[in-house]
Amino acid sequence: MVKNGSKICAGVGIHAPIKHRPDGPLHTDNRCYNELITALRAPTERVHALLGRWRALERVTVCPQRITAIAAAALVLTSLDRGNK
Repeated sequence: MVKNGSKICAGVGIHAPIKHRPDGPLHTDNRCYNELITALRAPTERVHALLGRWRALERVTVCPQRITAIAAAALVLTSLDRGNK
């Protein structure tokens, strides 16, 4: 997050949901936008939570290509451990 004066901005390319105002419900377009953002973020947040269980990945100092392969292998092992396909 980028702090801009007294306002905190998400940054370029980061989509944040539209906040609910106390004066009434969100417009249908804004609710649909929020649902879309939530649907796009959910798988990534789930993967982040699953990878958080692996202590071996806490302090990795390898190149990005290698950590991508290691993280993918960790996700496969996690899914096999949980019985998912």
